[in-house]
Amino acid sequence: MSVFSSFLLYALVVPISKKFNSDSGLTKLAVFLFSWLSMTIILKLKLGSAADKIYAEDGGIYLQQAIDLPFPRDVFKPYAGYSDITARLLGNFVSIFPVQNYTIVILLTVALVLTLTGYLLFLSSKDLFPGKAIRIISALGLILLPIGGFESFGNITNLHFYLMSGCLFLILGTTIREKRYYLGSMFIVISCLSTPLMVYYLPILMIHYFFLRMNRINFRITPYHIALLVGITLQFLFVLTFALGDRGSNSNHSFSKILYLFFDRVIGSSLIPFWGYVSGADLEANSQKLLIRGMIAAFTFGIFVLFFVVRYGYLTHRQVLAVSLTVGMIFYWLTIGYFFSPEPRYAIFAGYLFLVAAILIVGNSFESNKKNWAINLMISVIILTWIGSFTPSSLRTVGPTVAEQITKSAEVCKSKNAQFHLTLLPVNGNWKLVLNCSLLSTIGIK
Repeated sequence: MSVFSSFLLYALVVPISKKFNSDSGLTKLAVFLFSWLSMTIILKLKLGSAADKIYAEDGGIYLQQAIDLPFPRDVFKPYAGYSDITARLLGNFVSIFPVQNYTIVILLTVALVLTLTGYLLFLSSKDLFPGKAIRIISALGLILLPIGGFESFGNITNLHFYLMSGCLFLILGTTIREKRYYLGSMFIVISCLSTPLMVYYLPILMIHYFFLRMNRINFRITPYHIALLVGITLQFLFVLTFALGDRGSNSNHSFSKILYLFFDRVIGSSLIPFWGYVSGADLEANSQKLLIRGMIAAFTFGIFVLFFVVRYGYLTHRQVLAVSLTVGMIFYWLTIGYFFSPEPRYAIFAGYLFLVAAILIVGNSFESNKKNWAINLMISVIILTWIGSFTPSSLRTVGPTVAEQITKSAEVCKSKNAQFHLTLLPVNGNWKLVLNCSLLSTIGIK
């Protein structure tokens, strides 16, 4: 029922989106509010616990420090060696509400950010994907990317991976109308202030520039590129000023493991329906199943590369973009996996680059009379990957609710304790949110 309900909402969004280009501000507002509601319901269905439990990173990092520190000190406090302004501001916003409402506010704010990111992708992909259906799919393709999983989808802390990916068409594709440059530029700067990984757009831009020049296609610097440089500069000034040395690289990862996870988490998860998830424990098992999975994903990637090489004798702007995204994706994953971590959340950006490259390759590889058939097949495959990853994880669902713990905490506070704590998911991580007992009196519990 969960899968059916969420995709029924998607089916409703498609016809309503036809009104999006209307000049009526009221119509656009109605479509946006409907999309926000749809995203909230999808988050609730996909996570299973989003409306009654707090996930560890949401509560144990940004929400706890927003409670403990005065504004704006909490916003400018580094964590893991960099600024994450989006998570900081959202954590601060959530903390102003009564404790029993934390979960629903987190759910609504995360859904809002994802909806805004999806609409930005929808708007900025217009020149690359003329059809509205494929534009909606490309936008939802990021938000429902299977590798996001329980630890990223619906998580304040890891929203920056979605913000980073949401800048793709602004920086490497085309642009929103010039009079709206400030909207896209603001989004890019905020994304840069949320994660230093935005610096990866610079080498990818260089790769793109190289392929454009090689094929005698002009490259135009836009205000979005200036915004990228400004945002990256601000992030690294923050690191140098407040967090220098707080985080270093980790080059102890096995290159063969990183390469395997490239095929499994980036290629397989993005475009093979019902692919599933490989954990660290699975990798240690070294089973025959893992070898088969790796071979299937490598074969899928090889087919796309071979298909591109055979079909194209010359390159247009869109085809160059597909090559640039593919090369950039490989560079990003191999370096981020080796120097930092090949964990699933780092595969979100790489997976989305591959998904967009695959759509471009399929969409530009057929004659006009077969193009619709190819695009519809691509859409069907992508939707099947969403359906196949829709089961909530036990790490996100098993554990006490906030309401249950608040009721029990009343007894703790009666025994002269000044503080009580809420257990955060996953319960095996021993994460807690520490709160003052005075908060219970504000919600009528004494």
